[in-house]
Amino acid sequence: MSTILIFDPFSGISGDMTVGALLDVGLPLQHLQESLASLKLEGLSLAVDQVTRAGLRGKKFRVIAPEQKGHRHLSHIRKLIDSGNLGAQAQQCAHAIFRKLAEAEAEVHGTTVGKVHFHEVGALDSIADIVGASVGFGYFGVEEFFTGPINVGSGTIRCEHGVLPVPPPATALLLKNFDTFPGMVAGEM
Repeated sequence: MSTILIFDPFSGISGDMTVGALLDVGLPLQHLQESLASLKLEGLSLAVDQVTRAGLRGKKFRVIAPEQKGHRHLSHIRKLIDSGNLGAQAQQCAHAIFRKLAEAEAEVHGTTVGKVHFHEVGALDSIADIVGASVGFGYFGVEEFFTGPINVGSGTIRCEHGVLPVPPPATALLLKNFDTFPGMVAGEM
């Protein structure tokens, strides 16, 4: 019997939302902290708050990290993931996620995966979100993922490349085979 995970992103989805949900269903915070600490990310700390949204309680996961200048390439992130004590399944999952992101970025920027440099996704908080979610998936032994329609938001966002539509081109490419819908909220969901 395989473990499955079903997303219902009626209000969007993000790395911190995913990690918060995994913590809420039983991922031990200490396991997550130890796994992320093994990456030796300078100045990184985690916070988990009990929150109420629309009358429902849940856990909000936050990464506190110093702002960084510069970019990371896939090769740098791969080395970082390999340096940690994450477990084989979490490590493979984190590699797969970053690889997919790099492939989408390479396509929309007309370059190669090796030349892609991550801006926002290369920041410490994004690395912690993606690796943290991968640690949770590994902890629960998730083998299959399913999702309902994804709320992508609407309007535009401002990022390092300037003003882009929602969803931004790389995100739109990643969502190509998924059911999506524009949300009522202006911005990326």
